[in-house]
Amino acid sequence: MQTVEQLESQTLKIEIAAAVAQDAFTAKRASMERTYAEQYGWKAPLNSHQRRAMNSSVDAYMDRSKEGRDLTNAMRELREHNWKVARMRAGYAA
Repeated sequence: MQTVEQLESQTLKIEIAAAVAQDAFTAKRASMERTYAEQYGWKAPLNSHQRRAMNSSVDAYMDRSKEGRDLTNAMRELREHNWKVARMRAGYAA
């Protein structure tokens, strides 16, 4: 059985990993958006049809990217850990 301090330490590590994955994903997406807009010679702010076209392309790429997979895995791990902690606090074995 883990102590509260061990759980809190583990929670902090998982939250930091999730934040790092989120930052990497956000940076990669911003870079992809800039590159896409530059390819078409679009200037900020984009109008609605430009943003829609860009998002469909960038979203498809980001879903398959390493950063997208890392973010998905980190968020899944955080959800599972939080569920485990909640069960342990409620008195159940996790």
